[in-house]
Amino acid sequence: MVQALSAVYAREGMAPLSGCTPEGLARETLAKAAQWNFLAKVDSIKDRPALIVTSDDGLPQGANFAIALGAAGDSRVTTLHLHSDHAYSDQRSALSSAILEWLAGLP
Repeated sequence: MVQALSAVYAREGMAPLSGCTPEGLARETLAKAAQWNFLAKVDSIKDRPALIVTSDDGLPQGANFAIALGAAGDSRVTTLHLHSDHAYSDQRSALSSAILEWLAGLP
């Protein structure tokens, strides 16, 4: 499993992660999978406003998290999907604007 995940991380490029290797990140991802599971956090934040931003990286966790929060009764979930990569490389202005707009709307 570590080697398969390492290969995925290597293809995505590790340059922005100083001191990190694909294998090291794969090992940490697998070791902390339960801790980093968004769905496990639903009960602890379902009473708070949430902004969930997703990209075209093919990971459904963000959308699933928004659905789970709504199902748990959170009516203050805002979602935004930007057609970009995981780092939002070509959408950083749009991302910044969206975050500032969302923050400005908080009580």
